[in-house]
Amino acid sequence: MLDYQLKVTNIHGLIGIRKNDAVLSLSQPRAKLNIETEPAQVNIHTTQAQVRIDQSQCFSEAGLKDVFELTEKFADSGRQTALEAIARIVAEGNRMANIKIKADAVGEIAADKVFRQPDQYDIALIPKSRPKIDFVGGISLEPQPGRISIEAVLNPAQIEATAPSLNYYWQKHPFFSFKFVGKNVDVNA
Repeated sequence: MLDYQLKVTNIHGLIGIRKNDAVLSLSQPRAKLNIETEPAQVNIHTTQAQVRIDQSQCFSEAGLKDVFELTEKFADSGRQTALEAIARIVAEGNRMANIKIKADAVGEIAADKVFRQPDQYDIALIPKSRPKIDFVGGISLEPQPGRISIEAVLNPAQIEATAPSLNYYWQKHPFFSFKFVGKNVDVNA
């Protein structure tokens, strides 16, 4: 009989892993702007200011008229007085000519002239109109609007990406061996 011994050696392998993460690089270049501006302007023109006041209507209402107005007023008043006098004389003549009426026409006409109605007066404040006031000259403004022009040139985003990776390698190789050891051999078996 043989007496054998078997020696087995087993070394486990060790796997190593190298990992590279994904990398994302993103950059956005600034846009290029071209800006042109033209400032607003204001042109200012000045002339000496003048105030014109016309009080002729106020003076006329107060009785302070110029020669032409007074002449016209007196002419109108004289014409009106003459027309009223003619109408009165005609009416008196017609009353005296009417003989059919038995009345004392001359006495009645005389009584009308002596015992006439008293004049009536009104109180009024003068002047009733306001003076006409005009302004000439002064400041005139001519605004000219400004201008702005913007031109934008956009730059695209720059994107760089690397994919993730896994690399496997033997950090320690596996080993398996066996060998016969021993010297006793049983031949009778």
